Amino acid sequence: MGYDERLELADGRLVWYLDEGPDDGVPVVFCHGSPSSRLAAVDHVTRAVEHGGRLIAPDRPGLGRSDPEPGRSLASWAGDVAELLNALRVPRFRVLAVSGGGPYALALAWALPDRVERVALLSSPGSFDIPGAMDGMARAHRMTWLMARWSPQALGWLLGRQAAALKDDPERFEQAIVDSMHGADREALEELDADARRRFITAPLVEALAGGTKGAVEDMRALRAPWGFGVQSIEVPVHLWQGEDDDATPRQMGGWLAAMIPGAEARFLPGEGHISTILRYADEAFDVLLAD
Repeated sequence: MGYDERLELADGRLVWYLDEGPDDGVPVVFCHGSPSSRLAAVDHVTRAVEHGGRLIAPDRPGLGRSDPEPGRSLASWAGDVAELLNALRVPRFRVLAVSGGGPYALALAWALPDRVERVALLSSPGSFDIPGAMDGMARAHRMTWLMARWSPQALGWLLGRQAAALKDDPERFEQAIVDSMHGADREALEELDADARRRFITAPLVEALAGGTKGAVEDMRALRAPWGFGVQSIEVPVHLWQGEDDDATPRQMGGWLAAMIPGAEARFLPGEGHISTILRYADEAFDVLLAD
């Protein structure tokens, strides 16, 4: 167990993953955001263990240290997770996802209904194909997702600039992120001490882009494209938390997920944003995810 475990898949690709917690803990697969990496799970390890869980967080293809898989889809990633958990002798598991990891978590629920027991989503996007999907989205986020769909080269260039700035001066990059926030998101980041802020913002992103930007572009392309499955056919219990003031994944996305997924239980949080929901409601998500 550790932060830097790896497995060679049947097709020869390596997947790197974090695996922390007792062997007999309830397995929880963590789906990181986009772009991000397994290191985003580090601050959730203690929570998982305190709730009786074992946290398993894979880097998706091309992110972190995992080998790329050009042309992949949300559903194809479910095959990687199934193969990883087979190797770890984990027959059934639960799923926690943050931000852009949400659709990947739903793909697991759809593709592996006999193995996924429960899903918790924090600030997850819904389908970009619904009318008005990006209404109320901040301009920077809107442009990023438009590039993911229509101009991957431009997105790669943008992410390359961010990677260079991050490498040149991580503290300045981190402060720029904080300064770009407002409302509850800024307040939540300012509540973190320096080490916690580094673990939340810079460390996962540095790892995500260490091998270049192609994997991040591919990850976001898959999110922006048609998902290839219908969430209305998901039979697994899904719980979601959505900030009413989220300008990265606006409220209507969470509303669409809540309406379309049978039996979904949703909490819409007045005054909360994208990041504040992730930081402030992770404990509640673990309470729900690892109950009983």
